Amino acid sequence: MAESMDKIFMTGGTGFSGSIILKALLQNKEIETIWVLIRDEGAGCKQLFKSIGKMNHKKKIVPIKGDITSPNFGLSNSELQDIQSADEVYHLAANTSLSNEEGKKKHIFDTNIKGTRNLLEIFKDARHLKKLFYFSSAYSCGKASGTIKEAWLDKPSQFRNYYEESKWLSEDLIRQYHHKYNLPFIILRPSIISCGDQFQPENSKIHTIYHYGHILKKAYHLQKKKHYPIALVGKPHSTLNIMPIEDITKLLLEIRGSGKINMIFNLTNEINCTLQSVLGGIQEGIGFMEGYILKEGLDFSSLSDSERFAFLNTRPFWEYALGSNLRWAVENTKEMRMKLGLNAKDNKWVKEHLKRYFINVVINEKQKSAVQI
Repeated sequence: MAESMDKIFMTGGTGFSGSIILKALLQNKEIETIWVLIRDEGAGCKQLFKSIGKMNHKKKIVPIKGDITSPNFGLSNSELQDIQSADEVYHLAANTSLSNEEGKKKHIFDTNIKGTRNLLEIFKDARHLKKLFYFSSAYSCGKASGTIKEAWLDKPSQFRNYYEESKWLSEDLIRQYHHKYNLPFIILRPSIISCGDQFQPENSKIHTIYHYGHILKKAYHLQKKKHYPIALVGKPHSTLNIMPIEDITKLLLEIRGSGKINMIFNLTNEINCTLQSVLGGIQEGIGFMEGYILKEGLDFSSLSDSERFAFLNTRPFWEYALGSNLRWAVENTKEMRMKLGLNAKDNKWVKEHLKRYFINVVINEKQKSAVQI
């Protein structure tokens, strides 16, 4: 008797993390089909197959055009029937803006909360569904303190931004659908994701620490010939939790094959890294020897042009730059980490990673300039 083959439905498969996870899933021979939701048949398909590279798996991938903010994603009945036959669902599509602006709230909530609700409505009665993987965030805990458990969280009294709040509310939606429809879920809470050894300047440019770094790089270039230290909002000993996408992907595949279900996993680094180590890597990577200085408060009127640029454009990062005392429990993956040989990434690793990343960015920019000339 032939062994049954798995069918998968994925959102966010063309994104920073989704494209790498998609490539990892494609290595599994037991996977027959992966439906990937895309927003645009032209550009979306091009980006999808570009992210796969030269892998000969196009026959496994079925792009399907849809909008996660629309009921049923705007799909036809036949398309709905197709994806509802999936054994596994991976929901990665999200608006990752860290904005606190009221005008951005609706768009963030529409994508992250309405999109999740639409997904749950599609799959709440799906007979074939074995696991629904929801990619949340380690920072869905908001401005909590202490150790964040791998369990449902009480609603925090405060969030740093609408992204964090939308992730908590989406987790709560999954809790409700699980209790009402017995929906089989796995919630993954990655922290700040780094591209690890897979340098992707174009794909990662707008992603968290790299976006922060590109802002600081531009602030440095605004100084032109004379260079002075640039003051930024933040505390030197503020910490961030940064996790390489390779480690997240390896843990995901272990969780997928473990048979564990209806569980929450904090996919976080066991060590928090200082903001100072992040800045150290950025300034060495771009060759800014004068460097950045962190201060809790800055007088905008007394700032230089480059400092004003950094001040205005790094505003969404201030809440993280000013520090927290968060720690995350990782008991649910402890044995997996040991089996995979995953080591915690310290300040030295983060600094060296960002240094190499931005050296690579600078080299790519010089090459592009040379071609244009």
